[in-house]
Amino acid sequence: MKTLVYTSLLCGSILVAWTAYQSPKAPPPSPAMSALDAERVENDRTVRAWLESQRKGQKGVEHWGKDWWVHPISLYAVSTYEIVDAPYGVTYMVRIHSATRGGQPIVRLYEIFVKEGKIMSVTPQGDKGT
Repeated sequence: MKTLVYTSLLCGSILVAWTAYQSPKAPPPSPAMSALDAERVENDRTVRAWLESQRKGQKGVEHWGKDWWVHPISLYAVSTYEIVDAPYGVTYMVRIHSATRGGQPIVRLYEIFVKEGKIMSVTPQGDKGT
């Protein structure tokens, strides 16, 4: 979208007027880029929706893929989470603060793999998320 800017200056006894067009910050995405961007947005929404369902104590199975090898998991007593890294919008590193059934607090990093808006796997990374 171009914005018309009109400015006038008085230089000595000459009035100068001009128009300028403000160009967009980035060129419009190509159709191939926009499909990738749309998938990334869908993947982001899926991960955030699953994390929110975990925080609310729900299973969130509707966010998981239907492939035979996909095994949905749910976490116990999630209090907070933070998306640490999502470089390509397919693999997410998430720090999750939760607790064991006995009430012991846990902070752990998880790798979440998402494909076409569905979670395919959630894998814990190491013992601590720090």
